[in-house]
Amino acid sequence: MPSWYEVLGTPETAGHDELRRAYRARARLCHPDAHATSGSADQARAERSMQELNAAWSVLGNPESRAMYDERLAVDRRTAAERLRAANDHPARFSGEEPETGWSDDDRFEIDANDDDDDEWVDSGVLSVPRWVHRCIVGVIALVIVALVVVSAHAGPQPIATFDRVEPLSTGVSPVGRCLVIDASRVGVVDCSDRQTARIRATVDQSLGAVCPVGSRSVTVPDYPRTLCVGGR
Repeated sequence: MPSWYEVLGTPETAGHDELRRAYRARARLCHPDAHATSGSADQARAERSMQELNAAWSVLGNPESRAMYDERLAVDRRTAAERLRAANDHPARFSGEEPETGWSDDDRFEIDANDDDDDEWVDSGVLSVPRWVHRCIVGVIALVIVALVVVSAHAGPQPIATFDRVEPLSTGVSPVGRCLVIDASRVGVVDCSDRQTARIRATVDQSLGAVCPVGSRSVTVPDYPRTLCVGGR
């Protein structure tokens, strides 16, 4: 809806005399007597225009009512500006649309229908995830740790530093049937009775293409010419 200043065709800073002149000039154009010979449609438009002109002049022609109108006009404009600024900051709130969440209506229904403890969310500080996802991640990490421990345990002979009578490997005496000991300072063999050590099943010359029996693992010892086949049955 146009303001009363726009109806008169004057700026809001116009003085009283300028407002009067504008009202009279437009009244001469819009007065019904000026359209007595026009069609009914033109006469109706002239009457509506004259009514608007009279309403505008009744407000702006009186200094007190004009001051009240100017104050109300300023308030309305500030309110409109604030709403426009809020709409620019939060477009979804004023557009009548729900913010995009990435969930469809079917997703929401399925979540509501299966609402239980596993639907609780865990805040990791970076990303919030459902509790069941968090549990799966923890379970996978635990399995990986266990697997690493098992692999490490079977990667080679366990270091044993408590044997007092460790015999060095000798090319003149076969170590087969005895147990291999490797610790921080010694490499040798001991009797396997009551020993939780790695039993030597065979020795092979890998330079000739020989390989250890299935189920045993090969161990190369410095200064010993043959490869030891340890463990297995």
